[in-house]
Amino acid sequence: IDYLSFRLSGIELITAGFEETLAATGEGDQIYCDPPYDKTSKTSFVSYDGKPFSQSDHVLLANMLVDAHRKGAAVAISNSLTSFTLGLYEERGFVIHRLSAYRSVGSKPNTRKTETEILAVLK
Repeated sequence: IDYLSFRLSGIELITAGFEETLAATGEGDQIYCDPPYDKTSKTSFVSYDGKPFSQSDHVLLANMLVDAHRKGAAVAISNSLTSFTLGLYEERGFVIHRLSAYRSVGSKPNTRKTETEILAVLK
């Protein structure tokens, strides 16, 4: 506990939605977002709290990240590789990095696979 207390000194931890959290960001902050990914199939995970994270939510989040970047924050967000996410981030000036990610979720090991996802960064 002492080590963790030392490492977290000067850091503010909050529990809030992304709107409240991002509204409080500013110069020198580092932001990484890992929202529920845009759907790639009918069974895609799209919710952390029971409320689906819609494409409208993705747009709002991307716009708020642009605002945070304008205030001096470093910004990165991960998501699935879809035409929607590519357009969403590219239109707002994000640099897109494609990453290979192994999906270990699934009851049958032979159905698990590697997928390409993106890391979008504002520099």
